[in-house]
Formats: sequence, C-alpha cells, structure tokens
Amino acid sequence: MNISEIPLEAKVSLEVGKGDESNVISVNIQKVAENVLVLLPVEIDGKVVVLRDKDLKIDVYYEVDNSKPIV
Repeated sequence: MNISEIPLEAKVSLEVGKGDESNVISVNIQKVAENVLVLLPVEIDGKVVVLRDKDLKIDVYYEVDNSKPIV
C-alpha cells in the first residue's frame, strides 16, 4: 500500500516516542499526495503539538476496519 492510497477520512494515529516513553495521538488528514500526508494541527489542552525534537521516533498507523493497523 502507498501513502497516496489512504483516504482523507481515514483513521490515522501517530505513535510518538522518545527513549522508553511513547504516546499515541489521533490525527486528522488535511491532504494526501504521493508519499506525503498533510495533517491538520493537533491540539492538546489548547496547545498545538509541535514535533521538532530530532530524537523523536514517529510511527504512523492507518486503521482499517476488521484488519490490523498498517504502520
């Protein structure tokens, strides 16, 4: 599967980790292009999440009904 095949209304999550800690964030897609997902800004407690730390590991999960998520 290619990124460009993910529909705009898809259920997508980011698993953001650093060291031994990680969190999962649900995100909404703004645009899908070849090899690119543009996400809408994510807000937690009224603050926009910024992922600029070079030590972060970010996995994208595309959740498909009745199947395991695609990473």
